[in-house]
Amino acid sequence: MLGAAAVAMCVGDPLAAAELPVSSVVLSSAGLAQFTHSGDVKPGDKIDIPVRLDQVDDLLKSLTIFDEQGGAGPVSLPGQQPMSELFRDLPFGPEALASRPALLNALVGAEVEIDGPEKAKGRILRVEPENHDLPNGGGTVQRNRLSLMTGRGLVQVVLEDVGSLRFTDPQTRAQIEKALAGYAENRAKDRRSISIEFLGRDQRKAELSYVVSAPVWKTSYRLVLPSKPGPARIQGWAVLENMTGGDWKNVDAYTTAPQAPQPPARR
Repeated sequence: MLGAAAVAMCVGDPLAAAELPVSSVVLSSAGLAQFTHSGDVKPGDKIDIPVRLDQVDDLLKSLTIFDEQGGAGPVSLPGQQPMSELFRDLPFGPEALASRPALLNALVGAEVEIDGPEKAKGRILRVEPENHDLPNGGGTVQRNRLSLMTGRGLVQVVLEDVGSLRFTDPQTRAQIEKALAGYAENRAKDRRSISIEFLGRDQRKAELSYVVSAPVWKTSYRLVLPSKPGPARIQGWAVLENMTGGDWKNVDAYTTAPQAPQPPARR
């Protein structure tokens, strides 16, 4: 068993990680919950634990790793990258993601491959808006004309008629993916993902356990009367709500409550 204090802490970008499923939850009427994740791990596996930002401190203080045949490696907690920092090393700014024409004009010179009424492969020259008259004097509509420099010369197509457009350079695709992923991460301002790496040599069972604040569970009772004269029954339930965002399928749930004071023993 390794306590959280024995696990090295580092801050950085986590590699691809998986989630270890929740196996049991113990809820206290005092507003605390103990979560246990368990499953198979292999050497080099990185396990993600999604957690609210205000619960990060409690999780790290109470985190305990049960791994008898291996060991725990680094625990990483990536910080929230400001949008200005996100686009500092990218060849376009956040305004480029506002529309397709804006993105293509920000990436002039990038090679793309288009499919649709016109199939072509070439480098982006520019995208220009132009007005088209609607039939029967119905007014005008603005469309965008994409110009590509291809091996057979200059090719122009209406962007709205293009069925698919693909950036052929893997680095350009990775830059766009990075920007989109950054937007998605910054939307979740109140959530973080703690990544834990497992060491060792063989695949084995491992568990993670931690305590964080949780909604207070409630009790509900129902009186069941028999259809014929006889004793009545009282049924009781512990009502709890899963607000973690994770799946509690096949999870053992327990509840605890402070015990009522006992009367003094008579002598």
